[in-house]
Amino acid sequence: MPLATLADRLQDTLRPSAPDIQVAPVRAVFEWCCGRLPAGQARLLRLLSLYPGAHFGAEEAAALGGLPVAEAADGLMELSRARMLAASGPRFGGHRFQGLLWSYATDLARTEESCTQREDAVERLLRFHVAATAEADTWLDPAAAPAASNRFTGVGEAVRWLDEHRPILVESVRTASALGSHGLAVRLALGLTRYLELRDRTADRMTVLELAASAAHAAGDRGAEAEMPAPTGPHPRPVVQCFVRPALLRQRALPAGR
Repeated sequence: MPLATLADRLQDTLRPSAPDIQVAPVRAVFEWCCGRLPAGQARLLRLLSLYPGAHFGAEEAAALGGLPVAEAADGLMELSRARMLAASGPRFGGHRFQGLLWSYATDLARTEESCTQREDAVERLLRFHVAATAEADTWLDPAAAPAASNRFTGVGEAVRWLDEHRPILVESVRTASALGSHGLAVRLALGLTRYLELRDRTADRMTVLELAASAAHAAGDRGAEAEMPAPTGPHPRPVVQCFVRPALLRQRALPAGR
């Protein structure tokens, strides 16, 4: 599936519909504003439009832009000062697009970034999602030592991050599979499984495991495929038989479910 089509589907799925901006005076204002941005900030603005959610922070911006987190954070602040982005509060990542600018930035990404550049940005975002989800998952596993990174300080913070990003993470499994990044699809699905079970998100859990099983099959990873429920057929194996989690998991103090 072409990346442009994939990005459209992601954005249509997870964002509210954006009004049309094909009105000459509106586009002229946006062109003037974006034309005043330094090249690095303009590129970051374009790549941020590929993010499938409404809110994003420095880590998401760093992944999309291929930048150090500190540099991405500075870029977000400068774009906010230029009134290209608005604050959305720390709970939602910190930043969001101002009104119609998301739609305009999406158009710019399609015309000024090559398909390869956009695909690379999406893959970097997927790798960030895999790493952050795996780290959050270690806080849900009583047998695992928490990761050395300081992204999360405890199980409550890890679960809140997963709660806030769940729709994007589930869709990211689909995106990775569609882009042919089968290993990322499998790793992200397995990283989400424990959390989705604890939150009783059965439909999401089945979705990511079936996508991961298809990805493992496409990649020829028979070991990973054997752990998955059959994605097709009249009698797929129940997921519970493939991913049995001890009752000890539920003894962890989790924030109220969403």
